[in-house]
Amino acid sequence: MKVLIADDEIKVCRLIQHLVDWDALEMDIVGFANDGKTAYESICEKKPDIVITDIRMPVYDGLELIRRAKEVNPEINFIVISGYSQFEYAQQAIKYGVKDYLLKPLKKRELENSLTEIKESHESLIKSTRIRNEMESIIEASREHIRENFLMKTLQNSATNPLKADMSLEQLNEQYGCKFHKGFFTAVRVRPFFSKNSDKSAGDSEEFVMNKIHQMVKEKLEIYCETYMSTVYQDEIVCILNTVDKEIEPVRKKLKHLIVNVSNLKTVFPDIRIRIGQGNTHSSYMGITDSFREGELAIMNRMGENEDTYICYSEDSKSGKTKEEIFDSGLRNEILTYQERMDIEGTLRLVDKVGEKLKPFKYDGKLVYEVFGELVETLRFGMKYSREGRNLFLIEDYKKQYRRIWDYDELFQWIKSDLSRVHQVYMKNIQDEESKPIRDAKKYIHDNFNKHISLENVSEYIGFNAAYFSTLFKKETGKNFLEYVTELRIQNAKNYLIQTNYDIAEVASAVGYNDLKYFSKLFKKTTGLNPSEFRKLYS
Repeated sequence: MKVLIADDEIKVCRLIQHLVDWDALEMDIVGFANDGKTAYESICEKKPDIVITDIRMPVYDGLELIRRAKEVNPEINFIVISGYSQFEYAQQAIKYGVKDYLLKPLKKRELENSLTEIKESHESLIKSTRIRNEMESIIEASREHIRENFLMKTLQNSATNPLKADMSLEQLNEQYGCKFHKGFFTAVRVRPFFSKNSDKSAGDSEEFVMNKIHQMVKEKLEIYCETYMSTVYQDEIVCILNTVDKEIEPVRKKLKHLIVNVSNLKTVFPDIRIRIGQGNTHSSYMGITDSFREGELAIMNRMGENEDTYICYSEDSKSGKTKEEIFDSGLRNEILTYQERMDIEGTLRLVDKVGEKLKPFKYDGKLVYEVFGELVETLRFGMKYSREGRNLFLIEDYKKQYRRIWDYDELFQWIKSDLSRVHQVYMKNIQDEESKPIRDAKKYIHDNFNKHISLENVSEYIGFNAAYFSTLFKKETGKNFLEYVTELRIQNAKNYLIQTNYDIAEVASAVGYNDLKYFSKLFKKTTGLNPSEFRKLYS
């Protein structure tokens, strides 16, 4: 704590300075003053926690100094010292809230006790203030969590939607910690888009940009609203604006200006772009859900825009077309036929055809999304699964990716690119499926080469007829069945000859040959040495 000493007698100031152990009390003397005016100026400049002052001083006496200082800082602590014991001085000092009134000559114990009491009171105040602040932070965090939960449920439009006709505005505010006023309600959705070519390490940058934009939105809109609520939901910032006036032109101007601000971020994050969708303004809080839905439809209409755009929901964005008019049953059957043939080039041409039919109506975001959904469902239906049941066409992944697509051309380029990727994986899976019986056969041979083994019993094991298995085995391994088994047995015979003390007959038996003479002949034919010569040379 900081201490200022004020007395018109310099020797008294020095006495106080040396009377107590300030370091032990964890206090610092920040100055001395010999008149009330100088003391007041020091209080304003150095902001001490404790002032030890005499009653009798030039310019301002001690009582005047206390009065003026308390106006600057009501929390400052005063210890008054005086050579006078008149009751009126003490009474006036107490009225001003001094901590103690000490008579000269000062006694060390009295001053130390007074200072210790002030220190303990100060520390207690700091502790209680810290606890209060922590509690307030916890309470506010809890309220913020409840408000975010309110936003989430409203967005999800589920059975737990908090917006119910039988709930008053006051009840809504009490239950969800909101501060809505009677007036008008508008939902705004701000969605940043990041380049699909960004590398995986861009995740932290995207989170940083999202939080930055969230803060920018809050700063721009909060001052125009009676109540403002926002949160980051999935890949966008969602806001509820509660205003007194139905017309929110200042808000629109600020949202348009936000696009300029985000554009400035491109100097650091060149891949970022932004769409802002605003729902209609409703006269009841019950309209919040509709406004959120309208804001989403507004962002859907981005497919007809090329620049960073602020889009208000409008019925005029509807084309009057249905998804069946664009993507009819004939086109669907054509796609399925090409997929059945595994003709990826033909399938891609038909995807292009869908894109060209839809393109004149790309300003109708809802229609584009519906046709996109039908196209993806058709491609999924025509895409077979591997024998292990691996799903190569995950609809939820496509829906999530759709939200990240910037414009119409990019959407169809991505569909074709991903369809080609899935086709390649699919074809590889088919090849793997065809190879699996051979892998099973090879494993069976390796497990049983030391027993009687034939083409017929291996064929039976994997469920193929012998002729087909023989052809497929030669195609996959480059060897016929007998060559493969012989090579495996001879290799194992070499290992036995080098690593064990088995006699030649035992080695032959261990690798599946009961005829020693036949084994020796076959071994020499394969290695150029008879078994005994091979062992002598290599063991």
